[in-house]
Amino acid sequence: MGQGDPPDSMKDFWKYLLRNHLGVRWLKGLHYAVFGLGDSSYRECNFPAIKLDQRIFDLGAKRITERGLGDDQHSLGYEGELDPWLLSLWKSLNRTNPSLLPRVSDASHRKLNILGDAKVEVIYYSAPQATDISDSKILIEKARSMSPALKCHNSIEPLHMLQMVTNQRLTKGDTDRDVRHFELEDWRSAISYQVGDVLEILPSQNPSLVDDFIKRCNLDPDCYITVMSYFATDEREKAKLRDYTSPEGRGDLYRYNQKENRTVLEVLADFPSVQMPFEWLVQLTPPLKKRAFSISSSPLVHPNQIHLTVSVVSWLTPWKRTRHGLCSTWLAGLSPNEGSSYTMLDTPRIAASPTAIGSSPAHRARNRMRTIPCIRGGKGRTERGRSNCCSCSILFRL
Repeated sequence: MGQGDPPDSMKDFWKYLLRNHLGVRWLKGLHYAVFGLGDSSYRECNFPAIKLDQRIFDLGAKRITERGLGDDQHSLGYEGELDPWLLSLWKSLNRTNPSLLPRVSDASHRKLNILGDAKVEVIYYSAPQATDISDSKILIEKARSMSPALKCHNSIEPLHMLQMVTNQRLTKGDTDRDVRHFELEDWRSAISYQVGDVLEILPSQNPSLVDDFIKRCNLDPDCYITVMSYFATDEREKAKLRDYTSPEGRGDLYRYNQKENRTVLEVLADFPSVQMPFEWLVQLTPPLKKRAFSISSSPLVHPNQIHLTVSVVSWLTPWKRTRHGLCSTWLAGLSPNEGSSYTMLDTPRIAASPTAIGSSPAHRARNRMRTIPCIRGGKGRTERGRSNCCSCSILFRL
């Protein structure tokens, strides 16, 4: 954000908290804690967290501990402020109810080996021989069913199964910058959007990376960091992983993981003795997030199309490793000429919807109505392409 505005997911909640009829005792009896995720390179860094903390306090709630303000520009990222804030939070909670909440020294004891069970259950079943994905709504609902976070979207909102018809590079081939012009089309109906809207896309994974992930996790392809230390069998790897999770090793972990932007597959490759149950991988791997791209076309001129102008993202890490933006690289790799004929099954397809941006009530209302998850289907296959491990392909960054 950077302008002091609350995140989209918080706007309705914040608007409700600002109602005039809420008195100074409205939240009496509530105990709360606030930690903000900010970036000091922006002028209004952490303003939503500061305002939220003060408003809840003004309504009669009691702070468990003083608010924490993280800064992504810190040498250790958000964790630089989060670690001491969590220590203070645990101490305050322990004083509140010592019998229920452990002491910090107990909770972080290095010799404790208590992990518990995974909070998710993975059910395996054989994939059908023929899977019909010609119906875009069925495809979207299958993707939604993989994650509770995706089920909250309104099932009756408008959907568009967009087909890529143009992938044109605008910059010269001898330049480092790669800017593309994409044209996405719904040949069945017109697409409703306005000037200033964006198109939200959830990219697919590189099929070869998905295959490597399946092999690394010992999954059956014919079927649909703290925790890692518990499953490491090599003592040196176990010691390294435990060091990463200690307060002393936090800096090393940040430089190894966050600064290098490592994927789950890369971390698993660096610690080959770790054989983590797939249930834990599903629980710990964060879902892929939709990427929003500004629309560069007019529905008056191209009623059945959406045009995008996208810079393909790439950068060097501190260890001089080249990294690529997931969504822009995926889009740039799609070919409109894939397949033997010009049909929906034979060409790259993207399930997407225009989404309004801005602060006006109309834009906010449209934003709530029309934001949907987006996936890519392949040529005549299941969602992933071969198996029901499509949840890895669609929802996780590998």
